[in-house]
Amino acid sequence: MSRTIGDIMERDVYTCRYDQNLGEVVALFNEYGTSGLAVIDEERHVVGFISDGDVMKAVAAQKTRSIFGGGYANMVLYDNESFEEKARA
Repeated sequence: MSRTIGDIMERDVYTCRYDQNLGEVVALFNEYGTSGLAVIDEERHVVGFISDGDVMKAVAAQKTRSIFGGGYANMVLYDNESFEEKARA
């Protein structure tokens, strides 16, 4: 194939700002019907990409702690942060 990426790429892409929170980005995913957005800075330069998978990893992240019981170590998962706290982090 002799066509280049420039021949077939979208030029009018959906974006979000790097300073938006997760809730706002999820709303944009729903509004645009997409699963990823180019992340831009104040001058509209692309500084990254955020996907729905990135959001899910951030929201689903759980803290762990190790406890000792009965001569063997157990790993206990706990999650005491709200969605808003995770979004701010």
